[in-house]
Amino acid sequence: MGTGTAVTTLVDAITAAKMNLKLESVANADVDAAAAIAYSKLATLASARLIVGSAGGVATAVDVTGDVTISNAGVTAIAAAIIVNADISATAAIDFSKLATLASARLIVGSAGGVATAVDVTGDVTISNAGVTAITALAVVNADISATAAIVLSKLENLTSARLIVGSAANVPTAVDVTGDVTISNTGVTAIAALAVVNADVSASAAIAWSKMAALTSGQILVGSAANVATDVAMSGDITISNAGVTAIGAAKVTEAMLAASSGTGLGALRVARARYSFATDGGAQGLITPASNATIPDNAVIVGSTINSTTAATSGGAATISVGTSAGSGAASLLAATAVASFSLDARQNGLATFAATVKMTAAGSITLTIATADLTAGIIEVSVLYFVAAA
Repeated sequence: MGTGTAVTTLVDAITAAKMNLKLESVANADVDAAAAIAYSKLATLASARLIVGSAGGVATAVDVTGDVTISNAGVTAIAAAIIVNADISATAAIDFSKLATLASARLIVGSAGGVATAVDVTGDVTISNAGVTAITALAVVNADISATAAIVLSKLENLTSARLIVGSAANVPTAVDVTGDVTISNTGVTAIAALAVVNADVSASAAIAWSKMAALTSGQILVGSAANVATDVAMSGDITISNAGVTAIGAAKVTEAMLAASSGTGLGALRVARARYSFATDGGAQGLITPASNATIPDNAVIVGSTINSTTAATSGGAATISVGTSAGSGAASLLAATAVASFSLDARQNGLATFAATVKMTAAGSITLTIATADLTAGIIEVSVLYFVAAA
């Protein structure tokens, strides 16, 4: 068979095959992988519909509905208000610029209806658009601070050295200087101001120990001065005191003026005036001797008795005599007439002239005297005791 015959035979065969094709008899395997079938060869497809496999596995034209739509130009669009939280990936990392605009320094806060809402930051704290927060002036109150805050002192406002914080009349803590009776240093050392403590400051039951008082010289006592200030002084004059509290009346300190006078009802005291003659002190020359150790018998004294006691024997180089009287108010021998020196032996006692039966009344105040006559004395100590009372006049 020649070439022309072969071609003719092939064409005839294809024509015969086409004539034998039946509807829906073309299978996937019959279509060449590179067939590039034109879209126009497909069945018509309504505008913006898609071909989707049906539940029966059949390619079917459907409308695009639900969350996303599509135009006949292939443009898809997400339906309004359709995206929910579950649609967004946990790792989406959506840029802040993709969010709705947010006015400067506003925050997104959940509303009463549970909706994220842009609000202004007001109240105790404000915020800038740089994220800087600021506590509003005077906004912090006591309830805002934790009971266990333990705020360090360095966080407080500066406090001038040695000042304290004290509530003012308006109940406001205020820094003040410590003045008045007590001061304080910046190390907390308090000091009572000089002369600040007064009697009212000391408790009635303070029981301050004596050892806390200023030193008091042995035997001295506290006496109010002319300026009414307690002052330590030595006790002198008629009475002295020891550092054991023992008082003593000084020698020859009791005078007639110190004795109580007789009262108008007859009450009074029988008194004693004493004098002590000592040869060593008073000498023994003839004449009137007023012993240095003596007492004054007052005017109007009524002498009712006297005793002369020679505690050391009186001696003389001759026949001396001794009489006893007063320097004034009575005679020089009113208590004892001139008596020989021999009567003044050791511890001799002689009663004077004045007795209850023969009293002597003083017409003036006078001291006890001795009169030496005939010869000088060369030794002796003679004590004279005179008993008297003072008449009203």
